[in-house]
Amino acid sequence: MCKNDKRKRSSGPGGSGSNAGGHRPAASESVVWSDKMSEYLIDALLHQQEIGNRGESRFLGVALDSVIAGVGKRFGVTIDRSNIKNRLKHIKKSFHECENLFEKESGFKWSAVTKMFCAEPHVWREIIERKPEAKRWMTKTIDHYDRLLQLFGNDRERCTGSTADGNPKGMPAKRARKDPTKEKPQLKPSNGPELPIVKSLKEMMNENEVSISKSE
Repeated sequence: MCKNDKRKRSSGPGGSGSNAGGHRPAASESVVWSDKMSEYLIDALLHQQEIGNRGESRFLGVALDSVIAGVGKRFGVTIDRSNIKNRLKHIKKSFHECENLFEKESGFKWSAVTKMFCAEPHVWREIIERKPEAKRWMTKTIDHYDRLLQLFGNDRERCTGSTADGNPKGMPAKRARKDPTKEKPQLKPSNGPELPIVKSLKEMMNENEVSISKSE
């Protein structure tokens, strides 16, 4: 009995055996994510994305470690990278379902107040006829859809290796060729009085007449 009790206490995140040697407490295999924890996870990952800690298909280790430390500090819950992965898998499942249903549909709008998709009754009827699975979203909520769009809206472009403009990843977008602006040459006399650049035909004829009369 004593051995079993001791083993049970040490296996938990706060057990006496989990902190031996100064190591960080082990994360629980199953973490209960509150709404506030999920909201913090999304915002923290958005911040890591903005500061460049996200690669082509995944977040860098430094980003995940920052989130782990933040969750522990704010909520007193010990998690690891697998806990983050499992939670994101659950969040992305609902997000991509909504994205696939409503992304290209007109007449729908997600409300930050109700956390639901809103549309006129006839719009709902029309989409349910084509996509019966959309019916449950008439009453089902999805939190933080606007922020999830920023976080996961480009996942498919990352997976296919293409950007939003259709160019392969890493290749700059083609720009329209523009000829360099040609400057008009300006004549500047090196010495002496400033001379007009263009003379009228009348002035040139008068000069010719004067030179001919002098020669005579």
